[in-house]
Amino acid sequence: MNTEQQNEQNLNYQVQTQTTGQTMGQQTAQAAQTAQYTQTAQTATTQYNQVAGQAATTTTAQGTQTMQYQQVARQETMQINPKIGSFNELYDQQGAAEAKNQQLTTTTNQKGGVGTAILIVILFLALIGLVGYILYTKGVTNKDKPATNNSNQTINLSIDDEKVINSYGVITSSYFDQVESEYFVGKSITAKDVPNYVAYVVAATDILKDKNMGVLDNGASFTVEELNKKIDELYGTDYELPIQHYGCPIYDYNESTQTFTKSELGCGFEAKENVLFDQVVMAEEKNNELNVYVRVLYGTFNFEKNTTTYFSDYGKTNAIGEFYDNNLSLSDIAKGSLYKLTFTEKEGTFQFKSSELVS
Repeated sequence: MNTEQQNEQNLNYQVQTQTTGQTMGQQTAQAAQTAQYTQTAQTATTQYNQVAGQAATTTTAQGTQTMQYQQVARQETMQINPKIGSFNELYDQQGAAEAKNQQLTTTTNQKGGVGTAILIVILFLALIGLVGYILYTKGVTNKDKPATNNSNQTINLSIDDEKVINSYGVITSSYFDQVESEYFVGKSITAKDVPNYVAYVVAATDILKDKNMGVLDNGASFTVEELNKKIDELYGTDYELPIQHYGCPIYDYNESTQTFTKSELGCGFEAKENVLFDQVVMAEEKNNELNVYVRVLYGTFNFEKNTTTYFSDYGKTNAIGEFYDNNLSLSDIAKGSLYKLTFTEKEGTFQFKSSELVS
């Protein structure tokens, strides 16, 4: 074979080699791209090996001579076009590039996974912080906010509590010693059952007390308007009190000025046989009402002996003993009838509602 024929064969082989290299490079790029998105690098490698095997088989069919020419062609190709290099170098370069891209993709995915995990942790911590802040704010709000009274809750009070004094103490305090007996008549009563003279004396006493005066003080007076207002406060707006003369202490009523003024006339003292002993034993607030529990003993005074015989019941059928100077013990008082007096608090005042015989 002459030199020209040999050169022609070498050039033909060069073209064939370049074509095969380009074909193999394209297939390799496709396989690597598939591995990048589907993460099936092994499948892509298998496809490449199959293609390479087919190319190798084709090349082998050309015989031993072609294998010899291949070595010469590689050397000449390197000399003619150094930029192309050998097929192995092209494959190595492209494979390395694709491997680097795959590594970058994997790293990016790993970083993305780590970033997602970090983001989830941050969101979870933020959620915990938000819940904690809400609970803390609610706790502070509830702490700063005054507690509301539960209307169904029972609150025990001392028998010397101001509320007891301003309720039971007011309706039983008057010039007449027998006023309180009208609340303990052996049965349950309401405010409407209180006698007019009792309501009048109680109201007049409280009005003058507000003026720092007593019912027997000279110059003591009050108007009809003041009297009606006090009656409404103590016994309710449904209670009716006629405007008239009510006896002792004597207050003259001036119709033109609508005023009650203490009379110059005095009152005679009348000793009475029937007496009453009352003792507050318990007080409580419940359902926006004030309940005052009172033990009551009904007595008969003996003027000859200067003693009092007390009974536990209104009908005076169950005597508990005869006493000097009301020298009663706690056990004696405990034998008396038990009443529950109920008051409704309205605008700082206590309105009598009822007196109930408990036992």
